[in-house]
Amino acid sequence: MNLLPTKTVLRFFCLIIFGLAFTISCSKDDEDDEVFEAIDKTEVAKKVNATAASRPITAVISGTLRGGALPSTGKAPFKVAFKSWNSKNQDDIESYFWDFNDGSTTRTKNPSHTFTKPGDYRVKLTVKTKGGFTHSTTENITITGSGTTSKSESSNINIAAKISGSIPSSGRAPLTVNFKAWNSTNQNYIKGYFWDFKDGSTTTTKNPTHTFRKSGTFEVELSVKNAQGQTHSVTRTITITGSSSTSGNSGGGSSSDGGSSSSDGGSSSSGSSSNGSSSSSGNYPSHAVKASSFGFRSGDATAAFEAAIKSGSSYVVIDKQSSDWVIRPTRFYNLRNMTIVFEPGVTLRAKSGAFRDGNRLFELVNSNNITVEGTGATFRMNKSEYTSGEQRHTFGISRSTNITVRGLTLRDSGGSGIYIVGDGGSGYSQNITLENIRSLNHRRDGITITSAQDVWVRNSVFSGSSGTKPEAGVVLESDRSSQRLVNINFENCKFSGNNNAGVHFSTTRMNGSSRAVSVKVVDSEFSNNGVSPSSSVMATEIYVGGGKGNYVVGGEIRFERNSFNGSRGRIVFTRKSGDGFKAVFKDCEATNVVGSTSGSPIRIEGSSDRNTAGGMVFDNFHIQYNRNVPFMHINAPSRNGSFDIKNVSGSFTIKEPNNNPLKYSGGYKPSKNVNVSVNYRHI
Repeated sequence: MNLLPTKTVLRFFCLIIFGLAFTISCSKDDEDDEVFEAIDKTEVAKKVNATAASRPITAVISGTLRGGALPSTGKAPFKVAFKSWNSKNQDDIESYFWDFNDGSTTRTKNPSHTFTKPGDYRVKLTVKTKGGFTHSTTENITITGSGTTSKSESSNINIAAKISGSIPSSGRAPLTVNFKAWNSTNQNYIKGYFWDFKDGSTTTTKNPTHTFRKSGTFEVELSVKNAQGQTHSVTRTITITGSSSTSGNSGGGSSSDGGSSSSDGGSSSSGSSSNGSSSSSGNYPSHAVKASSFGFRSGDATAAFEAAIKSGSSYVVIDKQSSDWVIRPTRFYNLRNMTIVFEPGVTLRAKSGAFRDGNRLFELVNSNNITVEGTGATFRMNKSEYTSGEQRHTFGISRSTNITVRGLTLRDSGGSGIYIVGDGGSGYSQNITLENIRSLNHRRDGITITSAQDVWVRNSVFSGSSGTKPEAGVVLESDRSSQRLVNINFENCKFSGNNNAGVHFSTTRMNGSSRAVSVKVVDSEFSNNGVSPSSSVMATEIYVGGGKGNYVVGGEIRFERNSFNGSRGRIVFTRKSGDGFKAVFKDCEATNVVGSTSGSPIRIEGSSDRNTAGGMVFDNFHIQYNRNVPFMHINAPSRNGSFDIKNVSGSFTIKEPNNNPLKYSGGYKPSKNVNVSVNYRHI
């Protein structure tokens, strides 16, 4: 029998082992070698999934076509709803970053994007864990058509970009510039802003602050987009030379999200003048009035603050001082055509012991065309003092029109962070814009709206409400039938960590004679609400109530392209009638919900004073959870056949370990259903 010599065998096995080692070392995904600057711009060692011990994350791009497919082609302008809901191990994913390969990017988990020009676009999704591990994937989309607006179509474009602000034509690096888009035409129709600073940085913030750190000529471009996907762009050229002799960060740092700010309003002073005010880097018009010129007092600055606001100037600056602006309750009537600027680092603080229930830190009444600029500034009250009541609000807007508030952090009130109301009758506030607001740790809720029309809330955070019901991030409610909730919009907002719901909608006192409601919450995120709800309150991300008995207001409230992640309790709880307004949930995704409750993600509850329950539409809703409960629970009384579940439709994709069906309880028989069609599939 011929046997191979021992040395030959050893050589053979060595070659095999070497070959396996070489193959393994070369099998890593090529895309993992690309340093992902968009999520983390710090110079750190690259981490990839290959080094993760377990539960590797995987980015998966999906769409809303049948089976979750993404369209491969379309004609410009072409809007695509991108989804990341099939990405693997989403509990471990901390952030998402999309690059549409047309100059636009976003960190929204499930974004919608409009391609306006023809071409082949390699869309890239990158996901990242808290440990810094990333994974990327791409999908190709081909856009056909002219991509440009014809002459006949151009007259239909109702928006126009305009770059504003005190923007120099040149300067020495590092140069910090405050860019503004607030003079763009028809802002109520603008659905998106995109700035390209042409130095490698971009942002979707409306009014960003950016620092140029290298020399060169930069043709800064602002693009705006309307709901139809039509765009308009404009540029401004800035020349940066050399490096400034000033050390450190001159003017506050570059940030793609509009600059850094402290949540408690603290920042260092850059010098002091003889009257105690800090020098300001702001570029203000010649007629601007600084509040400190009226005699700032560190213990109680109410007199100077009120004098500045009432001075008659159209441009008032609350300038940074060596201590907070401590004030007593203020209320301003009939202000017109003003800009009020709170400088970065300013804290407007409630004077301890000075606020009774019903007082406001700052309130505008019957005012028109007021802009409040507050990026980096904080309105702070003293929540620990307010052990009773619910009406010590931070920022009140009453029976006012054309009010814009930007950049403020509002915290620690004895009521609501923002309170938007009418006049107690049929009056209402109108054309209210809130942008980049952080409303935190209020006793009642982050924002209350009782009577308003044409409200836009963008890029804002509502978190930590606790103390007295409803303890929600957002409360939309009516106190009387003559009030209105018309064209109320929340876009790209976050609702998290509130004792009860992220959004609480209640029309208890509206009826068939009231103006039809219209509310939209789109492209927003709900997480970990229902922290510690009252014993009589269901833990839920969204509460939908409506009307006494069967007399309910008409209209629609719509939740579209929202994500629910890490929820303690339910996603949706409702007791509304099956008649009246519809509650619509479209293209929503829920992951890791009902974490600490035995209830179902969606619960429709019959009420003893109504004959029906329902009026709910769930269109393409994805839900993932790990408890042994049905995805939807309908609990209703039999009432001897006089009660109906009515006007409920749904299409669901469910991922849970037990494949539970829809559940009915309370004695109700599904044979009584009226216009009910709920389709679901388990994966």
